[in-house]
Amino acid sequence: MILWSEVMIKTLIIDDNKIIREYFQTMIDWEARGFSLCAVANNGIMGWQEFSRHRPDVVITDVQMPGMSGLELSRKIREVSPDTLIIFISSYDNFNYVKDALEIGAFDYILKHETKGEKFDKKLERIRLEFESRTQRRQHYYEGQLHLALASHSAGALSKLEEILPNRYSMLLLEPASILPAFGRYFPYQEEEPCEDVILKPTNASPYMICGVHTEDSGYLLLLKSGVDLTDFAKDLCQQIFYQQKLYMYGIPICERETISNSLSLFEKYHTCTRRKYFRKYDCIILPFESENTGNIIEHGEILETLNRLDIRKTSELIDHLAYMICSSCDYDLLCEISDLFLSFLVQKEKDLCDQSLVLYKEDDQKLWKNAEEIFFWFKTKFQEVFTCMHENHFDTYSKQVQEAIRYIRRNYLNDCLNVKEIADHTGMNIDHLNRLMKAETGMTVVKWLTTVRIDKAKQLILKNKKLTEIYPEVGYTNLSYFSNVFKKVCGMTPLEYRRKTLEKETID
Repeated sequence: MILWSEVMIKTLIIDDNKIIREYFQTMIDWEARGFSLCAVANNGIMGWQEFSRHRPDVVITDVQMPGMSGLELSRKIREVSPDTLIIFISSYDNFNYVKDALEIGAFDYILKHETKGEKFDKKLERIRLEFESRTQRRQHYYEGQLHLALASHSAGALSKLEEILPNRYSMLLLEPASILPAFGRYFPYQEEEPCEDVILKPTNASPYMICGVHTEDSGYLLLLKSGVDLTDFAKDLCQQIFYQQKLYMYGIPICERETISNSLSLFEKYHTCTRRKYFRKYDCIILPFESENTGNIIEHGEILETLNRLDIRKTSELIDHLAYMICSSCDYDLLCEISDLFLSFLVQKEKDLCDQSLVLYKEDDQKLWKNAEEIFFWFKTKFQEVFTCMHENHFDTYSKQVQEAIRYIRRNYLNDCLNVKEIADHTGMNIDHLNRLMKAETGMTVVKWLTTVRIDKAKQLILKNKKLTEIYPEVGYTNLSYFSNVFKKVCGMTPLEYRRKTLEKETID
């Protein structure tokens, strides 16, 4: 596992003095100071070989050495790695040496007697802060160029990016778990926004990390040095993010060892594969080349015909069939289509019933809306609840005219002008005929049914501790006094008495 806090600044020591080399190797706790001693060399020629092998972040070198001086070595390093921090150490406080060091772009010039104790610790701390600052500035620049290339799709932006990033790279796409979009259209759900500091900043400490950007609609794109095992890296990073933010992430390895141009082309080709996350329950890795069948077709008419029978067994069988077909083929488009159809049906039935005991949406349900198998499980549960409630309320036994009258009342009870004539006109019947039919089938006249719906809704609002002055307009009344009188007539107590007695009973229970 990659632990970001343990990533060290790779450091190379070069000095022809054996005592100095041994001192640096054995007497300084580099790791405690945030450094990792990758190699030690005894002259400039060997120093260049070690630099080429390790590509350190920091080079601490003597000035005068046989074969190749520290100044010559530093010039060679500058040609291939302008960002490497170079620190000269010397026994001589020579102005010409200092002048040459500054011309090369050395970060510091330290006398050897200053490489001990607190003074050297302060030097190392200054080096560490400079390294972190340069790394951050470089990453911000890369991120800006990568954002530009992704947003503009222009040849100029891509050419500029290839100029500053000429090598081969690996690319990883991170996508947070999220609810299926269809649910967000029907329920008051706000997606938890991932913290970019958690996702992007921890990775900046990785030795493989170049930069990371938040794309418009495809999660977080990380550009990494080649040589990293993308699958292991993605698993470790997803685990790290989960521990820090309790946010489940999916990793999509886009490519390994590709030019920046090819990397971005592959990203454009594969970025939609993030939607396969809805078909992953335990595995956080999504391979971009996995097959996806989107040729399945469903007949809305046949499905709605089955649902309208209100048969729990038949509906469960239908859901099982659709779940197998969609999950086995990872058909995201069909998953969205059937979810939208099911949700539209359920929400409409909930409105038709207007039953306090039926709660279609609960906050805990949200965790089931991020995986296809759990989504179908949720649908089976909700259809069973809705159908059971409809059977218990005998709604399915009413004539079509009475069902339509009840639906109209439940959709329009907020309207304080709603009256029996309007309801009767909507059903295509006269007032007397509708009243007789409703009385025969439900035991209530149209007016009594309307009053019952309004008072039932008022009870829900009263128990939410809303003020009565806020409640009565929300249930279709224009006057508080009239609302209170109707409530007392129906319930045998005033609204405030109802609130007090109900809360007292709940406390005792």
